[in-house]
Amino acid sequence: RPRRELKRPRRTPGRTEGAEQTLRLRISELLHLDQTIGLLSWDEETKMPPMGRIQRGEQLATLEGLRHRMLTADDLGDLVEEVAQQREDDAHWMRELTLLRHLRRQSLAVSEELVRDLAKAKSRSLGAWEDAYATNDFALFAPAFEKLLELVRERAITLARGDDPYDTLLNDYERGMSRSRLDPVLADLKLKLVP
Repeated sequence: RPRRELKRPRRTPGRTEGAEQTLRLRISELLHLDQTIGLLSWDEETKMPPMGRIQRGEQLATLEGLRHRMLTADDLGDLVEEVAQQREDDAHWMRELTLLRHLRRQSLAVSEELVRDLAKAKSRSLGAWEDAYATNDFALFAPAFEKLLELVRERAITLARGDDPYDTLLNDYERGMSRSRLDPVLADLKLKLVP
């Protein structure tokens, strides 16, 4: 999957009336998408009947694709830089913009196709795991799990850009964590747990 070209905002940030309100609206829309994705994922894991899995995977892929498109839109990059210029002395805004830039950089690095494929693969593997667990048959889970791992690795390698892909995966759950920081902790824990 070809990477999207990373680029700076297309225009020089200037003073536009209402930039903050526009950016707040965009952030709110992204949060609403995140919440909806979370709710559908929760429903998939708790209440949804098995026959709805394929459709739910498609629904989540659509929402994840929409979220990806919103994060990678050029005008969002312009808005972020414009508000950063206007609010450079506001620590709260700068922290929020730092987090938004991070999300945007990650989204720009991967394709929408990969984002959608991952959403579908998560749904398929969840359903396969439930079937495998119910019958105590790992073979039912293995193909879906292999596909999910393949896509997770592809995303990690893409985001790592030559660094350790595992660090990229750790960073998804614990910002700034790396294998070099975690290995000594796990080695120490192993020495105490194994005996």
